Amino acid sequence: MRSELIFRAKETVTNKYKLCQTASKATRRLHISSTNTTDTINSAFARIADDLNEPNPDSSRTGTTSFRWEMR
Repeated sequence: MRSELIFRAKETVTNKYKLCQTASKATRRLHISSTNTTDTINSAFARIADDLNEPNPDSSRTGTTSFRWEMR
């Protein structure tokens, strides 16, 4: 259920505007035209909730956290 995914993702990205922007960017990058957009959005929220806990090793250099969005 999407509301559960949103609440899980909100634990990682506490700013709701940043969460919306991150989900939007992830959805655009992950979407395949042959799938439903709603499934892609759900996948993006699941990835935010699961993968954002693993920072990119290059983030120490810039002081910001960057996250990976590869296809599984």
